[in-house]
Amino acid sequence: MISNLIQRISALRHASFKGGIRPAPQKQRTLVSRIMPMPLPEYLLLSLSGYKEEHLSPVVKEGDQVLKFQIIAQHHSRKELLLHAPTSGTIEQIGTNHIRLTCDGQ
Repeated sequence: MISNLIQRISALRHASFKGGIRPAPQKQRTLVSRIMPMPLPEYLLLSLSGYKEEHLSPVVKEGDQVLKFQIIAQHHSRKELLLHAPTSGTIEQIGTNHIRLTCDGQ
């Protein structure tokens, strides 16, 4: 059974084509359109679940005014794991897995 699996994997390594799939470029579709800015949403839900199940703890309270890029959560022991506010606004709610930030765009 294991030897059969090894043979199948080895066969995949020696595929009949070289270099993978190369689809035709479709750049003409984007050459005529411009990048458009997205409007700021009313609120953002920011996850407190970090990389590899690392949970972040809020360092702000509900009702706090925050500035863009301000630290709003961090890991309890790994201080390099931080969550920054992507925009300015007011912390409306702090849940177990998220922070709700009402945006003001200032």
